[in-house]
Amino acid sequence: IILSSGNTEDSAHLGYLVVMAFLVNVIKDLLKMLNLLTFMDFPPAIRQSLYSTNLIENFNKHLKRTTHHKEQFPTEDSLDRFLVS
Repeated sequence: IILSSGNTEDSAHLGYLVVMAFLVNVIKDLLKMLNLLTFMDFPPAIRQSLYSTNLIENFNKHLKRTTHHKEQFPTEDSLDRFLVS
């Protein structure tokens, strides 16, 4: 958003009004999302694991990296043995 093209008080005030109108719309949209902070209902110990997916992402990256070297598995059992080892 370009707030003002000049250095006048009027253009600054106009920029302020544009930003405020934008923020009002954003706040209205956020208030419509009733389940936005649902994870806050959980205890703090569980809450930490809910919004911290770093371990999951790390594990998925590891799986992708290790299975990429071996392009095909003859059976599902061979894939299971590979992933467990």
